[in-house]
Amino acid sequence: MGALDKLPAEIVDNIVARLEHSRDVLNLSLTNRALSKWTSQLLFPGVETQGWKQFLKGRFGLDVTKQLPADARTVHGLTTLHRNWDRKAFVATFLAPAQVEITSVINWKPRGSVAGQAQTMGYRPSIDSYEVINGRWDSRKEVVAWSAGPELVIRSKKTRPHPSGILEEEYGARDTTKWMSFLVPGAIEGLDDITTLKMLRPHQKPPSLEGVAFGNAFNTLGMLLINSDEKRSRVRRYRTHHDRPVNHLDISSASDPFMAAILGRSVLALYKVDVDEEKSDSVGSVSQVVPETNSTSLSQLWSSNFISSDRVAVGLGPSYVPIHVYKITPTGFAEKPERTFSLNKNYSAGDLRILGNYNRSVNPIIPLPAGSFTESPNGNLFLSGGHDGIVRLHDMRSPHDFETMYWDPTNDSSIYSLATHGLERVIVGTSMHSMLKVFDLRVAGAHSYHSIRPQTSTPPQQRTRNGDYATNDIVRQAVAQSDESTAVTGGWNLYMSPRNKPRNIISPYIRHPLPSSYDCPIYSLSVPSPFSSNVYAGLEGAVMNLTFLSVLDKHPDPLLMNTIKYMPNKHEINYRKSYDLSGGAFNCGMYEQGDEQALGMQLMRERKRKRKRSRSRKGRGRER
Repeated sequence: MGALDKLPAEIVDNIVARLEHSRDVLNLSLTNRALSKWTSQLLFPGVETQGWKQFLKGRFGLDVTKQLPADARTVHGLTTLHRNWDRKAFVATFLAPAQVEITSVINWKPRGSVAGQAQTMGYRPSIDSYEVINGRWDSRKEVVAWSAGPELVIRSKKTRPHPSGILEEEYGARDTTKWMSFLVPGAIEGLDDITTLKMLRPHQKPPSLEGVAFGNAFNTLGMLLINSDEKRSRVRRYRTHHDRPVNHLDISSASDPFMAAILGRSVLALYKVDVDEEKSDSVGSVSQVVPETNSTSLSQLWSSNFISSDRVAVGLGPSYVPIHVYKITPTGFAEKPERTFSLNKNYSAGDLRILGNYNRSVNPIIPLPAGSFTESPNGNLFLSGGHDGIVRLHDMRSPHDFETMYWDPTNDSSIYSLATHGLERVIVGTSMHSMLKVFDLRVAGAHSYHSIRPQTSTPPQQRTRNGDYATNDIVRQAVAQSDESTAVTGGWNLYMSPRNKPRNIISPYIRHPLPSSYDCPIYSLSVPSPFSSNVYAGLEGAVMNLTFLSVLDKHPDPLLMNTIKYMPNKHEINYRKSYDLSGGAFNCGMYEQGDEQALGMQLMRERKRKRKRSRSRKGRGRER
């Protein structure tokens, strides 16, 4: 066996790319002088090295030349972020401008009264966000926008690097935050609420401009263009034809993007996006198509999402084929879908009698993120969330309708929203219990940043199933139909209904009582970037923010160093002042899903509901 210092550089690159932890790279560099030169300055922030470059590329699948600098600061931040996810370490707060000035982009004056106060129910927020890294890990810009009834709320936050000549330990990253709002002129609360929105990404607009496409429940489809430096704003209108409501929209990732929108219950329309402020205020659609549902008259279109720059996936239902993928040609949408997907593999047999009443709906559809280990550059792989509570992975190149199912044996609530974080996990918003689910997209056992999991002493036992476990039957049948499909469970669930009453959260954008025992869906999810520590979730009447950090970490993410406050005359961290200065953090319950051993467990709320329904039915029977 040859010595390490005699190996070619290419072999050393392959070794480093397969190391699990950052400390392994450092230990390797200390084995001999040759490797020390090759990986020199590993501990210096801001200094890129070949060692860190290969580690980031191999461990996280990152092309650091395009995405991040390969220095110690990046490795520290990224490994800490992934460790916090594996530990489920986060701080949960509400996202709301409580004691800051909110500027109206219509007249550029402080915002007065806030929309939504007259409604008896909370608004249903639609959320989108993005984040860019400006040359170093702790220099970023994050923009998040959400709808609050007929109003748009936008927060822009810049984290700037440390001034030269001042120690990092002494200064932290400096943050500047701006809050802006836009109220659709003439909008009526409860009737003209914004139903969907999408933000332009930095490569799709000038640096000084922010663009937010939005649609509402009446017939408005527009693009809000904001230039905060020059204090100018403008809304470009898109014609919806026959005044149809806008139920969903999405914008492609191309630098010269298209916008796909669902108008009414049945029309998919395509628009060209142009941020030139001198262009016409009224823009018509390039193309329209009416997907065939092949099911009941109750079917409708739920979502339209770009899975590549020239492919749009439509979620619809109830239908035997609830996913249609349309190709974009030079003249607009192709007349027929490029492909359709069923949620049951019996559909390919062509005998609907086998399916029975298995016509389902699909709501959210998202492509796998760029840079993931399984991502396809041509948009061939995407995830869908069904009303049967299962997340499915689809492949345009495969003859099968789906390749993998991610399911929860303890809860089969319908899926309303999906988001991916980083390269390895999918986040799921459900229709009940304010429940958030997290599944690992990696292969089994690929957990690198937490302690070794205890091995099961006995193999799982098959449990008796009853009618309560419809999801399990669906999964079992699908796996039995094809050896190619796999069913994955073992994620974790989080209740986003606060168990305590956080202090100092008075805000017009939080419209439900606390502490809360209400049962509402998670309507929308957004993750600014694969490197962000934030997850934003839209519930009824509120937007919640999960920041993945460990309050017990003695060496936190460099991005969060500015939040650390110490006890007087001590080296101990003041946790409240560091991570909950405003008193807005809240407690929430969570549990591991487990595997099929968990099939004997039922959620208490579901059990109580069934008892109440049974009693009410008996009461109605006696009255008759």
